[in-house]
Amino acid sequence: MKVLLFTPLLAGVAAAQAFRLVAENACSPIHNGYFNAALSNIYINLEQNDALCPSVNNPSTVIMSIIGDGLYFSSSRNPVQTVWVDRSAAGQGKIGYLTQDHWIPPGAEFNGWSLDDSGSLTFDGASFIACPNGLNGAWTVWLNVGIAQPGGNVGCVPVLGREAVTYLPYASCTYTVNGTLWEIE
Repeated sequence: MKVLLFTPLLAGVAAAQAFRLVAENACSPIHNGYFNAALSNIYINLEQNDALCPSVNNPSTVIMSIIGDGLYFSSSRNPVQTVWVDRSAAGQGKIGYLTQDHWIPPGAEFNGWSLDDSGSLTFDGASFIACPNGLNGAWTVWLNVGIAQPGGNVGCVPVLGREAVTYLPYASCTYTVNGTLWEIE
C-alpha cells in the first residue's frame, strides 16, 4: 500500500501564487465556469461543494497553487491536498485529489502540472475534457488523453482551464475526499 506524506509542504502551499481556473470553450454551456472540488473529483460549475472553509461558506471555486510541478489546493493549514491524474488505459485521464497520509490510487501521477504561456493549466502538455451529469449538475473534469468520452460518459467537450490569478485573500479550505472531510490540526 502506497501512502503519501505532505506535511513539509504546508508552508510552501500557503506561500505559492494562488490561482483559480476558469473553463474556456465558447461553444459549450460551461464557458467561463469555475473549477471546483468535492468528493475527490474536480468539477466545473459545482455550486455546493461541502468544503470546510473557516471564513467562507461553500466557495464557488477551488484555489490552487503549483509547487515544482505538483498541483495543490491552496491552504494555510493542514491537511495539504494534492491533485493526481491517471493516464493509464483503465484511468482514461481520471483526475482526482487526495489528502496527506491517504492511500494512493494505482496509476496516479502527481508531477507534470504547469501553466503554459497562455495561462492554461496542463499536465505534461495535455488540457482537459469536461463531461456533463456530474455531482449536482456540474461537469466532471478529465485530462484529455485522446479519449473523447472518458469513463463511459457522453456529451463530453474539450475545455481549457485558464488561470485567473487571485490577488484577494483566499479561503483556506479543506475539500471532501471520498465523502469524508479531513481536517488535521
